Amino acid sequence: MFKFSLLFILFTSGALAAEATSDGKLCLEYAKEKENYKIAHKNEHCLKAAKEGYAPAQYAVGLGFNFDGKHVEEEKYYKLAAEQGGIAAYLGLGHLYRYKDEDKAIYWYSRYVQTKSSGYGYVAILIAKIYKEKGNTKLADKWLNECLASPYGDKCNL
Repeated sequence: MFKFSLLFILFTSGALAAEATSDGKLCLEYAKEKENYKIAHKNEHCLKAAKEGYAPAQYAVGLGFNFDGKHVEEEKYYKLAAEQGGIAAYLGLGHLYRYKDEDKAIYWYSRYVQTKSSGYGYVAILIAKIYKEKGNTKLADKWLNECLASPYGDKCNL
């Protein structure tokens, strides 16, 4: 479910869209259609725009690799997008690391929360849950409060 929110963030980022080359624009148009985001890593425009350093295309390619189960490639493209300031990639990396490296997950989730982008309260509660699982109630409460202060506040449950 949350992958679709990531798509919303990717495709509604006006500042990044303004920087798009023709390949970048074609990539985003392609990825928006039906479920093409699941195969964006196979689209020539997405690959070219990703290689040119266009963060939304890098994220789209990474997301495509996610759906293919190719997580090494997914991580590579998410990191490239994150280096360019692609905030959807912060969230993608958090999800990628969630069950294999909690500290990295917290790092990327925290970066996402700091942007105050759509869904940041949901991400704050994900961090709170990690800390609760680790037995750190002080930090769990900190992130729960971050969630409660967000528009997501009425849905914040540990």
